[in-house]
Amino acid sequence: MIVSAVAAGIILLFFRSARVALDPIFTLKALVPFFIFQVFTSGLEEPGWRGYALPKLQEKYDANKSSWILGVIWSVWHFPFMVYLYYPAGIAVVIPTLAGFTMSIIANAIVYTWVYNNTKSIFLCIILHAIFNLSAAYVLAMVSHPLTGIILAALQWGIAVFLLKRYGAKDLIKKQVKKEN
Repeated sequence: MIVSAVAAGIILLFFRSARVALDPIFTLKALVPFFIFQVFTSGLEEPGWRGYALPKLQEKYDANKSSWILGVIWSVWHFPFMVYLYYPAGIAVVIPTLAGFTMSIIANAIVYTWVYNNTKSIFLCIILHAIFNLSAAYVLAMVSHPLTGIILAALQWGIAVFLLKRYGAKDLIKKQVKKEN
C-alpha cells in the first residue's frame, strides 16, 4: 500500500497534467468491502502460486529464477482479463500493457517469494495479494496519468532488487548471524 501511495504522490507532485479521477471519500468507504473481495478472489490464488508452485519450482531452481518463472506464469494467467480491459483501446495499447504488467508481476513474485520463504505463511501471502491489488486499483483509479503504472512498477522493482541484494537470489532468506564465544 505504501508503494502505491508513493507512486500516486510522485505523479501528483511532479506532473501538472495528473488529476484525481474519483472522489477520495467515496473510494475510502469502499476500501473494506473491496479488501474483503480481494481476499476471497485474487488472494485465494496464493495457495496455488505460493503454496504449491513456488515450493516445487524451488526444488529445482533458486528463489530468483523460481520467482521469474512463476511471475511469467502468474502474469499470463491474467492476460485474458488484461486483454478484456484494454482491447477497446486497440492492440497498440494491449501489447505494451501486457509487457509492462508481466514485468510488474515478476517484481511482485520476487517480493512474495521473500515473504513466503521467510514466513512459510500462505495466509500472509493472501493478505499481501489483497492489499497490493487494493492499493494498486485505488491509485490507478484515483490518479489519472499515463506514468502512474510505470512509476508503480519502478517502485516494485526497487523493492525486488533491494530484497535480492540484501537476502541473496539463492533463497531470499534472512541469514542468521552466528554468535562467537
